[in-house]
Amino acid sequence: MAVGGGARSAAYTQIIADLLGRPIDVIREPEATARGACIQALSAITTGDVVIVARDQQPSVLATVNPQGHLSWDEVRDRYISVCDYAASTAHLRS
Repeated sequence: MAVGGGARSAAYTQIIADLLGRPIDVIREPEATARGACIQALSAITTGDVVIVARDQQPSVLATVNPQGHLSWDEVRDRYISVCDYAASTAHLRS
């Protein structure tokens, strides 16, 4: 399951699916951390079993990204780090 800023990127979720070799569900939840805290609180005042409450309160799936191939981290690590370094070094140009 993908959540957060990276989950909004089709390229990023595709890379994750390809690296894991399995489908990735992108959920419709802009505040996943707050949702998790609410599920914990609800489990504390109801069943006491967070697994049951989390299953019963699953968010809807916005999209499922299926792997299109299989990548290994060793194959993409250097390229990924290079792109991240470039983005960080040019951040001042976008402000």
